Amino acid sequence: MDAVRITIAEDGSIIIPQELLEKLGLHPKEEVVIRDRAGSLIIQKFRESHLDEIGRLLKEGLQDAEWAEIEEARKDRCF
Repeated sequence: MDAVRITIAEDGSIIIPQELLEKLGLHPKEEVVIRDRAGSLIIQKFRESHLDEIGRLLKEGLQDAEWAEIEEARKDRCF
């Protein structure tokens, strides 16, 4: 399944096709992470590592980071 057109419900919810849920190993009531990447939504399985990364960023901050480096790293993660 390359792409499928769906409609956003009045309450903002979307229904992910069963075929895609099975392919990705997602189950009802399972938590996922949704990210905005260059105008596209990326849906990923939630992993504890996301919490670790967020915790590290909150603890250490981005004090010494250069924005050019951050943007370059983000490009590497985009599809």
